[in-house]
Amino acid sequence: MAKFDDWKRKQVIDAGFGGLLDLQQINLINRRYTTWLLGWVCPERRTLAVGKILEVKLTPKNVNKVLGIPCEGLAVCPMEDESKEERDSFVQLVIGAPGFEENPVVGAEQVVSQTYTEDMKRNQGDMFTTAFAVWIVGTFLAPTTSHKSKVNNSPGSIDFWGALQKVDAIKDYNWAEYVLEHLLEAAKKAQEDLRCKNSYTVWSAWLGSVSTVSVGLKGTGNR
Repeated sequence: MAKFDDWKRKQVIDAGFGGLLDLQQINLINRRYTTWLLGWVCPERRTLAVGKILEVKLTPKNVNKVLGIPCEGLAVCPMEDESKEERDSFVQLVIGAPGFEENPVVGAEQVVSQTYTEDMKRNQGDMFTTAFAVWIVGTFLAPTTSHKSKVNNSPGSIDFWGALQKVDAIKDYNWAEYVLEHLLEAAKKAQEDLRCKNSYTVWSAWLGSVSTVSVGLKGTGNR
């Protein structure tokens, strides 16, 4: 995103993801540290323990403070019809990445990396915005398996594609709550299996930041 021109930056801002443009670049984060950090999350109470006395309440507003994504609005949802035909059509016509039906995140990345000119058609701009959402959610906000490999021909998580049906409405969804729900699920899995294959980079970065935000702190004697 650091190399985005003014037009691409405007599309990202208009979609409600402008806060991501100001984030510092995240390089390699130690996997053991990430798993350790997730171990301090209590999914049931939605809290992150800070030492032995304090805990931070994990809320959509806290996600917004760190990531700058919408924390109010409609619930992020899957498509009404998740058949293979509809998924393939979404990749081909909405994302604009025919040939990447089995790995839409990689296709979306290619669409995002293209150069766009002033004489482009309106639908090309819409494809960029939708592709950006698919790419940033799949690789950063709510990553599952590696977006560069296919696992059992899985396209990765598509449980948010319903929120991408209308480009102008993407900003009206509560993306912070969606990210938080995935973080809590990742914490559960990490605590159940330290060798979980999920990518936790964003969780480590976000949790490390949210613990410094002076909101939602409360005294507690328990983890």
